[in-house]
Amino acid sequence: MRLRASNKGKRFHPHNYFPELDSSDEDQQVPADKHDDSDDGFVGDDHAEDDFDKDDEVELEASSAEEDEVASEPASELEPTSHFPVSRRKQIVDAEALDEDGTKIACGQVQPYPTDSSAKWTRSYAGPVTRYARLPDLCKYWYGDRVGYAKIINGLVKLWARYEIYPPKLLLSKDQNLAKSPWVSSNFWEAQQQKFLDWYVNYLATRQKPSVYAPLSEATASRWYLPQAETGLTSLLGPHDDQKEHVLKQGDAIALLPDGGPAEEATEDDKVGGWMFDVGGIVLSMDWAPRIGEVDQLLAMTVIPYADQAFYQNPEETPHEATLKQGSVQIWSVPLKRSSKGLMAFSSSRPRLASALCTESGRVLRIQWCPVALTVGGVIGLLAVLMADGKVRVLEVRQSPSKNMRGTFEEIQEPLATIELKSEYNVKITSFAWLNVNRVAVGHSDGSVAVWSLYPCMMLQRHPIHSSPVMDIKSGYPSHPFIVATVPTGGVVTVTDLNRPNAELVYCANLSISLQPNLLAWCEHMRGFVSLWPSSSPANNSVSFMAIRTWPQTRFAAAANGQVTCLDVGTHHPYLLVGSTEGTLWLSNPFRRIFFFKNKHKKLRIFQHDYQALNVQDKDDQDTDQEVPRGVCRILHGFQPEHNAHPKHEKSNAMAKRHGGQKKAKKGKSKKKAPVIEAEEADEDLEDEGDGSAMPAGDITIHDPLTRISAVTWNPNIQFSWWAAAATASGLVRIMDLGTEQLGEGSSEDEEDFVDEDSDIVMGG
Repeated sequence: MRLRASNKGKRFHPHNYFPELDSSDEDQQVPADKHDDSDDGFVGDDHAEDDFDKDDEVELEASSAEEDEVASEPASELEPTSHFPVSRRKQIVDAEALDEDGTKIACGQVQPYPTDSSAKWTRSYAGPVTRYARLPDLCKYWYGDRVGYAKIINGLVKLWARYEIYPPKLLLSKDQNLAKSPWVSSNFWEAQQQKFLDWYVNYLATRQKPSVYAPLSEATASRWYLPQAETGLTSLLGPHDDQKEHVLKQGDAIALLPDGGPAEEATEDDKVGGWMFDVGGIVLSMDWAPRIGEVDQLLAMTVIPYADQAFYQNPEETPHEATLKQGSVQIWSVPLKRSSKGLMAFSSSRPRLASALCTESGRVLRIQWCPVALTVGGVIGLLAVLMADGKVRVLEVRQSPSKNMRGTFEEIQEPLATIELKSEYNVKITSFAWLNVNRVAVGHSDGSVAVWSLYPCMMLQRHPIHSSPVMDIKSGYPSHPFIVATVPTGGVVTVTDLNRPNAELVYCANLSISLQPNLLAWCEHMRGFVSLWPSSSPANNSVSFMAIRTWPQTRFAAAANGQVTCLDVGTHHPYLLVGSTEGTLWLSNPFRRIFFFKNKHKKLRIFQHDYQALNVQDKDDQDTDQEVPRGVCRILHGFQPEHNAHPKHEKSNAMAKRHGGQKKAKKGKSKKKAPVIEAEEADEDLEDEGDGSAMPAGDITIHDPLTRISAVTWNPNIQFSWWAAAATASGLVRIMDLGTEQLGEGSSEDEEDFVDEDSDIVMGG
């Protein structure tokens, strides 16, 4: 290593670092042989002086002249002689590290961590993957632990980067195989199904008591367990300038056109782009069932009555606890057909309630299917449900034996497994996630996380991770099943490797407050988690992506108007759905945003839902012979794509335009324009900011609680992976086909590579 020429003529003495030493102390501390011309004791090249060129010699002469000028000045009798000027020695004294109480910190002692809240630099990211990292470097650090990662990333970029908003409908088997298992073996899902089948057969042969379900009549289920809406819901549908009124009663469905508008009459020849039906309550959780083959798709959901979340002026008017003991899980069947292009499409037959699983253990709060399909006997799959009593029950969902297209209703008396903590007082399960076919991770109200085996039903491990209730938990299944992310009610979002929970744990340094679930998702294609941007401001409504190898570094993924209420990432594609309190559902491609952050990225508002409740006076004015609707909602569609920018960009642009207008008014005519921040430049400045100090450009609007999007979910089956379902708090569930036609093969973009494993040059994109 070569030293700077300016440092070769300098000698360093202890009084440069310890000014309190006098000349006598210096002579005692430093031997005389240390003041010779040798460089012993200093880090450097012994032959450096033989190698420096003429430029270094000129620099050395200038430095020597400067030192000679300083040396000619008279030195103070109170200060030791030094090669450094007096001002430099004063800076050294002033720069000494001081403790909080003002005492000096000894040499080598670690300075205390600053407790001042304004020290935001302590939360900044400093690591190998900065916001300026090029695509090959980024992929090498994120995915370099996998053999042949460059080939996988090239395939994913070519598959998803060209489709900016809508996911493509995959026709070729090679594209489906890549989308289904990019980071696992090609026979992974077949092996998982075989293991699941063997496990279930072993369970049937060795179980001590079977699952018990008591049949119920439709009248009994509707009377006690299923939420019932007394009247219909008036909906305004169609183009914004020509909307028509439709009254939907509970169970009614309306066919939708591919552009999102309503179809007056759906026949076999019509192309149905989706369905919208009324469930008569607030949907808390939804999930599509994994299925094999060309069979009707099943959508499970948990619905609660409006009275559970209504506002009451008098506490005595709130529902009694005895009325909150009944809960249910509704399973809706969505018919399908094969289109002329060989793809699965919606049938003209409307969705119907196939079955309902009822319980006396309280409201059902969350549901999730086992990620592997089960095909044995009449069993469809395993469904885990979290109930209000703080227990997780795993249910066997059977195929409906009814052939008259009527739903079946059953009461859960004995599930397959019950996960609960019996020995601890007032500790309940608040969230759960499947790890594989026989492992379930649960989060508790005390902040701990446990792993359970279903059969035999027992706890395998438990670890204290948070100090507040775990609001949400997600697993990295299938590529990282035992890496889980947890979101506490108050604290930091944490990732834990359950294989080594005491050693492998990392968290995002920014505190956050989370009061609701459905705000955490795993993205298999990018191998990371998507969640809310950790923020201290309620106006920061952004969604961020966090890779498991660089978890503390959050990368902006998408933004939504209003507060984010739910989100989901596709199982076999990286597209993101985000719902908000404004009733808007957003669609974006974070894969394109994360990997090519300097390019302009867009998002699409699929629809906007507005709800208006009827006032008491309006209800009194209605004719007593007519049914009074429970409210009026309006759904708008046909929006244009928008630029996907951070909320701070809008404020910066608005302030720049406002200040520019004020200056123009003062100075008169001016040719200078307002310094509007470009999206690409602004993203670079905000890529690592997570403090959320930014406020949006406009005012924060408080909407009716029933306006919000309460749940969203993508279909996990590869042939239907572009199907999505979104539920509004007013009781409407919308099933949509969001796929687009796949581009032709053989383009020049398909023949080049974006990432080379042995090169640091971006070759495309």
